[in-house]
Amino acid sequence: MGDVASRRWAFGVNILAASPLVRQDHRVTLLRRAGIQVDDPVDLRPHCWIYGDRLTIGAGTFISYGCHIENREAVRIGRGCAIANQVTVLTSTHHVGPTSGRAGEYAGAPVSIEAGCWIGARATILPGVTIGRGCVVGAGAVVTRDCEPDYVYVGSPARALRPLSNNEPHAREGSRGD
Repeated sequence: MGDVASRRWAFGVNILAASPLVRQDHRVTLLRRAGIQVDDPVDLRPHCWIYGDRLTIGAGTFISYGCHIENREAVRIGRGCAIANQVTVLTSTHHVGPTSGRAGEYAGAPVSIEAGCWIGARATILPGVTIGRGCVVGAGAVVTRDCEPDYVYVGSPARALRPLSNNEPHAREGSRGD
Protein backbone atom coordinates (compact mmCIF):
# COMPACT_ATOMS: atom_id res chain seq x y z
CA MET A 1 0.00 0.00 0.00
CA GLY A 2 1.22 3.48 -0.77
CA ASP A 3 1.02 5.77 2.22
CA VAL A 4 2.78 8.59 4.01
CA ALA A 5 5.28 6.07 5.40
CA SER A 6 6.80 6.04 1.94
CA ARG A 7 8.61 9.32 1.29
CA ARG A 8 8.31 8.92 -2.47
CA TRP A 9 4.57 8.24 -2.32
CA ALA A 10 3.99 11.13 0.10
CA PHE A 11 6.00 13.52 -2.07
CA GLY A 12 4.08 12.55 -5.21
CA VAL A 13 0.65 12.85 -3.61
CA ASN A 14 0.91 15.43 -0.83
CA ILE A 15 3.54 17.77 -2.25
CA LEU A 16 3.54 17.48 -6.04
CA ALA A 17 -0.12 16.60 -6.78
CA ALA A 18 -1.32 18.96 -4.03
CA SER A 19 0.56 21.92 -5.49
CA PRO A 20 -1.44 24.81 -6.97
CA LEU A 21 1.18 24.87 -9.74
CA VAL A 22 0.04 21.46 -11.05
CA ARG A 23 -2.75 21.39 -13.64
CA GLN A 24 -5.94 19.52 -12.77
CA ASP A 25 -5.38 16.76 -15.36
CA HIS A 26 -1.83 16.17 -14.10
CA ARG A 27 -3.07 16.08 -10.48
CA VAL A 28 -5.50 13.29 -11.33
CA THR A 29 -2.80 11.39 -13.25
CA LEU A 30 -0.41 11.62 -10.29
CA LEU A 31 -3.07 10.29 -7.92
CA ARG A 32 -3.84 7.38 -10.23
CA ARG A 33 -0.14 6.51 -10.50
CA ALA A 34 -0.06 6.46 -6.69
CA GLY A 35 -2.78 3.77 -6.70
CA ILE A 36 -5.79 5.95 -5.91
CA GLN A 37 -8.92 5.13 -7.92
CA VAL A 38 -10.16 8.34 -9.52
CA ASP A 39 -12.99 8.24 -12.08
CA ASP A 40 -13.40 10.81 -14.87
CA PRO A 41 -14.20 13.63 -14.54
CA VAL A 42 -13.17 14.71 -11.04
CA ASP A 43 -12.34 18.24 -9.90
CA LEU A 44 -9.76 17.99 -7.11
CA ARG A 45 -8.37 21.30 -5.90
CA PRO A 46 -4.86 21.91 -4.47
CA HIS A 47 -3.62 21.61 -0.90
CA CYS A 48 -5.45 18.35 -0.14
CA TRP A 49 -3.66 15.80 2.06
CA ILE A 50 -4.22 12.06 1.57
CA TYR A 51 -2.79 9.37 3.86
CA GLY A 52 -2.80 6.35 1.55
CA ASP A 53 -4.06 4.68 -1.59
CA ARG A 54 -7.26 3.24 -0.05
CA LEU A 55 -9.34 5.96 -1.70
CA THR A 56 -11.99 5.83 -4.42
CA ILE A 57 -13.41 9.03 -5.91
CA GLY A 58 -16.47 8.77 -8.18
CA ALA A 59 -17.01 10.63 -11.45
CA GLY A 60 -18.36 14.16 -11.25
CA THR A 61 -17.11 14.73 -7.72
CA PHE A 62 -15.66 18.07 -6.60
CA ILE A 63 -13.19 18.20 -3.70
CA SER A 64 -12.26 21.72 -2.67
CA TYR A 65 -9.06 23.21 -1.26
CA GLY A 66 -7.35 21.93 1.85
CA CYS A 67 -9.28 18.71 2.51
CA HIS A 68 -7.64 16.12 4.76
CA ILE A 69 -8.36 12.45 4.03
CA GLU A 70 -6.80 10.21 6.66
CA ASN A 71 -7.52 6.89 5.01
CA ARG A 72 -5.60 4.20 6.88
CA GLU A 73 -8.81 2.29 6.17
CA ALA A 74 -10.83 2.59 2.95
CA VAL A 75 -12.61 5.81 2.02
CA ARG A 76 -15.15 5.68 -0.80
CA ILE A 77 -16.56 8.92 -2.21
CA GLY A 78 -19.43 8.34 -4.64
CA ARG A 79 -20.34 9.99 -7.92
CA GLY A 80 -21.45 13.61 -8.06
CA CYS A 81 -20.39 14.65 -4.56
CA ALA A 82 -19.38 18.18 -3.56
CA ILE A 83 -16.89 18.37 -0.70
CA ALA A 84 -16.19 21.92 0.46
CA ASN A 85 -12.90 23.34 1.68
CA GLN A 86 -11.04 21.92 4.68
CA VAL A 87 -13.29 18.89 5.20
CA THR A 88 -11.62 16.19 7.32
CA VAL A 89 -12.33 12.48 6.81
CA LEU A 90 -10.91 10.17 9.48
CA THR A 91 -10.76 6.37 9.45
CA SER A 92 -8.64 5.70 12.51
CA THR A 93 -8.84 6.26 16.23
CA HIS A 94 -7.78 4.45 19.40
CA HIS A 95 -9.56 2.58 22.14
CA VAL A 96 -9.33 4.36 25.48
CA GLY A 97 -6.30 3.03 27.30
CA PRO A 98 -5.21 3.07 30.93
CA THR A 99 -4.19 6.18 32.88
CA SER A 100 -0.59 5.77 31.74
CA GLY A 101 -1.62 6.26 28.09
CA ARG A 102 -5.21 7.05 27.15
CA ALA A 103 -4.65 6.62 23.41
CA GLY A 104 -4.75 2.84 23.59
CA GLU A 105 -4.92 0.18 20.90
CA TYR A 106 -5.49 1.29 17.28
CA ALA A 107 -9.04 1.04 15.99
CA GLY A 108 -9.98 1.81 12.40
CA ALA A 109 -13.10 1.65 10.27
CA PRO A 110 -13.85 2.63 6.64
CA VAL A 111 -15.85 5.70 5.64
CA SER A 112 -18.34 5.90 2.78
CA ILE A 113 -19.80 9.07 1.29
CA GLU A 114 -22.48 7.93 -1.12
CA ALA A 115 -23.43 9.54 -4.44
CA GLY A 116 -24.74 13.08 -4.62
CA CYS A 117 -23.71 14.25 -1.14
CA TRP A 118 -22.72 17.81 -0.30
CA ILE A 119 -20.34 18.14 2.64
CA GLY A 120 -20.03 21.69 4.00
CA ALA A 121 -16.79 23.50 4.81
CA ARG A 122 -14.74 22.23 7.75
CA ALA A 123 -17.07 19.31 8.47
CA THR A 124 -15.42 16.32 10.16
CA ILE A 125 -16.40 12.74 9.36
CA LEU A 126 -15.34 10.17 11.95
CA PRO A 127 -14.34 6.50 11.45
CA GLY A 128 -16.95 3.94 10.44
CA VAL A 129 -19.51 6.45 9.16
CA THR A 130 -21.63 6.03 6.03
CA ILE A 131 -23.21 9.20 4.71
CA GLY A 132 -26.27 8.14 2.73
CA ARG A 133 -26.98 9.08 -0.87
CA GLY A 134 -27.99 12.71 -1.42
CA CYS A 135 -27.22 13.99 2.10
CA VAL A 136 -26.20 17.52 2.95
CA VAL A 137 -23.80 17.87 5.89
CA GLY A 138 -23.65 21.42 7.20
CA ALA A 139 -20.47 23.44 7.59
CA GLY A 140 -18.57 22.58 10.75
CA ALA A 141 -20.65 19.48 11.52
CA VAL A 142 -19.01 16.52 13.26
CA VAL A 143 -20.47 13.31 11.84
CA THR A 144 -20.19 10.56 14.45
CA ARG A 145 -22.89 8.17 13.16
CA ASP A 146 -24.35 6.98 9.86
CA CYS A 147 -26.55 9.47 8.00
CA GLU A 148 -29.82 8.40 6.36
CA PRO A 149 -30.15 9.19 2.62
CA ASP A 150 -31.63 12.54 1.56
CA TYR A 151 -31.40 14.39 4.88
CA VAL A 152 -29.71 17.57 6.07
CA TYR A 153 -27.35 17.00 9.03
CA VAL A 154 -25.95 19.81 11.18
CA GLY A 155 -24.17 20.34 14.48
CA SER A 156 -21.68 18.65 16.74
CA PRO A 157 -22.43 15.83 16.93
CA ALA A 158 -24.33 15.99 13.64
CA ARG A 159 -28.07 15.37 13.88
CA ALA A 160 -30.80 15.16 11.25
CA LEU A 161 -32.34 18.59 10.67
CA ARG A 162 -34.86 17.76 7.96
CA PRO A 163 -35.50 15.43 5.04
CA LEU A 164 -34.77 16.50 1.47
CA SER A 165 -36.89 15.74 -1.57
CA ASN A 166 -35.61 14.87 -5.04
CA ASN A 167 -37.01 18.19 -6.25
CA GLU A 168 -35.36 20.42 -3.63
CA PRO A 169 -35.21 23.97 -5.05
CA HIS A 170 -31.81 25.61 -5.47
CA ALA A 171 -31.00 28.31 -2.91
CA ARG A 172 -29.11 30.43 -5.46
CA GLU A 173 -29.26 29.67 -9.14
CA GLY A 174 -25.79 28.94 -10.54
CA SER A 175 -24.09 28.76 -7.13
CA ARG A 176 -22.02 25.75 -6.08
CA GLY A 177 -22.49 26.73 -2.47
CA ASP A 178 -19.04 25.64 -1.42
